[in-house]
Amino acid sequence: MQTAKDYFLALGLQKKLLLPTIALLVIFGLCSLMTLSFHLESNAQRQSDRLGHNLAQQLAEQARQSLVQNDSVSLQVLISTLLENNPEAFRVTVSNYQNQSQIESKRAFRINGNNADILGPYTHEIAMAGTALGGVDITINAAVLRSELRPIFSLALLNWILFSLLLCAGLSRFGDNLGRRLNAMSATIPASEGVNVQDELTHLETTLKPLLVKPAEGETQNNSADSLVLTVCVRNLLDLKSQLTRTSYRNLLQGFDDAVNATSRLFEASRSGGARDCLHLTFPSSVDTFNTTTRAVCCFSALTELIHSNQHGTNAGLSLSAVLKPAKADHSLSQFEQQQRYQRALSAAEKEASAATKGQLLIAEALTQTPFDGDEETGEKSRSNCAIHYEKCAGSNLVLFISLHEDQQKNLEEQLAFLRGQLLPETTAS
Repeated sequence: MQTAKDYFLALGLQKKLLLPTIALLVIFGLCSLMTLSFHLESNAQRQSDRLGHNLAQQLAEQARQSLVQNDSVSLQVLISTLLENNPEAFRVTVSNYQNQSQIESKRAFRINGNNADILGPYTHEIAMAGTALGGVDITINAAVLRSELRPIFSLALLNWILFSLLLCAGLSRFGDNLGRRLNAMSATIPASEGVNVQDELTHLETTLKPLLVKPAEGETQNNSADSLVLTVCVRNLLDLKSQLTRTSYRNLLQGFDDAVNATSRLFEASRSGGARDCLHLTFPSSVDTFNTTTRAVCCFSALTELIHSNQHGTNAGLSLSAVLKPAKADHSLSQFEQQQRYQRALSAAEKEASAATKGQLLIAEALTQTPFDGDEETGEKSRSNCAIHYEKCAGSNLVLFISLHEDQQKNLEEQLAFLRGQLLPETTAS
């Protein structure tokens, strides 16, 4: 059953931008309109109270003389004039000194509202020379004042609707353009098959992830080598040359070249030729030698996986073995002497790679250890590369590579998916 979270993740980038924006606009609009409505209601209440008291005071002053003379006609005229000029007034009552109603008048119908809209009565005493003559009571229809303030609320509501529509339309167009641009970028990058694409940004992220993967970080080595050299030996070239036709043999080596070149680009290595059916991949060493070592190991692992997958179930495949050793530079020697020393190191590495068993990767033990200040409890003076698993070879300064760490293996699988996506067009073309 698809949950709300799964449904949201499966939406495109355009809808992912619109849905939270619409939700925020609705919440903001409701809160703002409720606040405005409360403010307008409070303002109407204050205006009603002020108007009621003012009208009562004004009528009391005007009705004083008529009440003394007991002139009911004048009082009726005053009340009618007040009701005519003030639509907010609903009922007006003038009482005598015995608190008996002298004159009372109210509107024949209510302009707006219900019983809850009638506020008051607002009372004011009618007095002369300190003697109470009577009083005035006025009730106010607050719905009239509310109707005068209602256009303010309607205008705020209209502005909110227009702002929301314009923002959603602009965001929808922006999301659509951004999604098409991301899809166009993703289309230019090879991607593995069967990727569960959720949206344009996730698709691009999934496609780029193999390119951004870095080997696991390791300890810093103080005396880092100038470079690491991975010597790869093809063990069965002579057998394949005698078993395959010339065209098949050439296609096999072309596929090998494509795989070597692709892995070299991905893992930042430079390729050079060698003797004894060998080639050399040189990895410029950074301060962190563990990082470079892990990168070289991943390069060989990826290369062997690509070669194995290209056999398509046949036995006509290349058999590889390799040796990974540092190439330290001695700056006290001349350039010619350094080059001669480097060539001798490559020759020795070629012999060791040729002597290794099929599929083996031998690593100089110094590349798997890094010195540090030491542990007083254990007495250790070095630490091992946690990104690779290996075992020592008896009577040798080399160790045998066993496997990668689980996290590094996951990274390698993503890198292999990217490499296969790159090699697929080349394989088809050849």
